[in-house]
Amino acid sequence: MTVLKASTSIKEYCRKRNKSVLRIFTKPGKTISIEDYHSLRVEIKKLRAVFALVNFSVKQFKHSKTLKPYLSIFEQAGKVRDIQLEELTLKKLNLSKPLKNYLIELIGQRKLETETFLKLANNKHVKKIKEAHEKISEAAAQVKYKDIESFLKKKRRKIDMYLMLNKLEEVSVHDLRKRLKEYYYVLKMFYPENKSISELRSFMELLGKWNDLFMMHKDLKKSLDLGNLPPIEKKLLEKLSENILLEIEKVLKTINTDKKRLDPETPTEWNVQVR
Repeated sequence: MTVLKASTSIKEYCRKRNKSVLRIFTKPGKTISIEDYHSLRVEIKKLRAVFALVNFSVKQFKHSKTLKPYLSIFEQAGKVRDIQLEELTLKKLNLSKPLKNYLIELIGQRKLETETFLKLANNKHVKKIKEAHEKISEAAAQVKYKDIESFLKKKRRKIDMYLMLNKLEEVSVHDLRKRLKEYYYVLKMFYPENKSISELRSFMELLGKWNDLFMMHKDLKKSLDLGNLPPIEKKLLEKLSENILLEIEKVLKTINTDKKRLDPETPTEWNVQVR
């Protein structure tokens, strides 16, 4: 296998991620699917991991400022996707008709958030993304393999601190999820055959499921607090909220069980292969 320079690997990885971001971001509004919003966010998560690595390695790199054009897209796409997932859940549970008024409110919110997202997709924002890509590529030239190893070890130590807790709670799950994403994407980039990747991916999917339920419950509670729904819909929504809360607790219990199975070892061999 040809061993690539760290900077070359990172640049190529960023180029592919950036290309995907721009491809989805600049699509005509009506052609952007729920899968596109998800894929867009995943690509930006991968870029955020690289930004964290470069920020760790290159002290003069302006991490927050350079990442900003991506974050505004990420956050707005998340608002649209959260509503889409809630709509899909209502449909799956055959609650679209019983919660007709609530669904109308949801659709209205989604349209507003989608319009806000589409307004971001202008030439000025695209230019900012391209400039950010140039900056991360330039800074990546200074990253060495020893920096990557140090980055992964430091991230893994912090992750292990959470995994060794007797029980993860809401705040610790959110923080662990964020740290795992940065670790996982950099690990997969440079160690695609590492034995812990499969376990990490499964665990991250579980954390993602918990987060989707958490956000849905949060939105339902907000709607109930507003109190502008018909009594019968309010009761149905309260029951749905209770069921989702039970599911959140169930998934959290599984998280606390499964976290014990994660391999605590850090990789010991380089296997450079851009994925």
